[in-house]
Amino acid sequence: MCIVCQTISVGAAALTGILPIATPEPAAVTPSLTAVSQSAFQPTSIGGTSCKRTGQVRSTSAGSFRCTNVGSRRVWRRSAIATTTTTTTTTTTTAVPSDPVARKIHDIIATALGNLPAQVAEIEYLSDSSTYANLETEAKKDGLKAARFFHALGFPIPPKTIVMFAQTGTGLKNIASARGCRQRTLGSSEPISDSYAQGARAFPETCTDGSVVVLGGAPQTWGRLGTTDFHGVLPHELFHQWQMTNTKDCGPWICGDADFPRWFWEGTAQVMSRLVWSSWNTNRSVQEWHDYSYTVERRDMRSMCVGISIETMENVVEPWPGPSWCAYSKGQLAVEYLIANYGGLDTLRKLHTEKTTPGLSTFPNFFRSITGRPLTEFYSEVNSYFKARGWD
Repeated sequence: MCIVCQTISVGAAALTGILPIATPEPAAVTPSLTAVSQSAFQPTSIGGTSCKRTGQVRSTSAGSFRCTNVGSRRVWRRSAIATTTTTTTTTTTTAVPSDPVARKIHDIIATALGNLPAQVAEIEYLSDSSTYANLETEAKKDGLKAARFFHALGFPIPPKTIVMFAQTGTGLKNIASARGCRQRTLGSSEPISDSYAQGARAFPETCTDGSVVVLGGAPQTWGRLGTTDFHGVLPHELFHQWQMTNTKDCGPWICGDADFPRWFWEGTAQVMSRLVWSSWNTNRSVQEWHDYSYTVERRDMRSMCVGISIETMENVVEPWPGPSWCAYSKGQLAVEYLIANYGGLDTLRKLHTEKTTPGLSTFPNFFRSITGRPLTEFYSEVNSYFKARGWD
């Protein structure tokens, strides 16, 4: 197996699994060891280069740009996502969401983009194959953006994070052992078809140097269900790392899933990954990206969830496909409603970090202690919101 070792310092700035999909057997490769510098994965800016039509907007991995007249030339100039406050209205290249909940999420994105920090974390990338290096490169760009953005939101990922791209359990074992890390999936020649995160509290000895691990799995499987799915995988898993590192009760493996309903645990990671994508792809609003994902790319995740209430999205161990899996699509709206109407990101953070009583059955009392409102009342409001957003 080829073992590719790559370390990237994240400029500026935690998750359990994507939906199950099949993975083909990878081609055999010749063993090698390669180091890749950070600059190899920095997005290239088109700022200052020529464009053809004034007002044209183009979104790239380096951000959104507008074709602007400068003297006798037309050139690309960076355009930032903008927001409207109660006192100031700013022109924006992104459509402001019509839905009031989505509008508040839009404003959160704008604020975060204005506060992206400098270097804060180091993500080390390991791979058991060079066959899909181009897809891994794209995923690394998403990782860089997610780390910066989560930090700006106040959810920084662990400072030492390792992402392992692996085609098989055997390949994963090889790169994990070589790095001094232990993994849940070891010794299998079966293809790896999903991704997951391991938390520092759940596995204190994950790596000998204290690093925490995200299994990226096989990136060629990510994009089969759509572009937004591909670019959402690594940000989703990186946010799970924040969750696992910061929850009070983090038991063996399932970690926060043991104490939080699936709509909350997975729905939050899904929302955060969409915020990252929307912040860099401003041709659609955060509301429009959600609608696009489930009316164009993942229509299955909409059709299976029509009529599903939030109460049925709590089960953390229900096998696929069941109502609780709607946490990945429809459950995102519940998390957005929570952020918009129950105290913002501060409440979201407290719900993750202040629970000290173990077990899912204690969540209703905990929810009331943090928000001052009964969980049943929140559920009733969210079910009505599902209808308002056209999901029921």
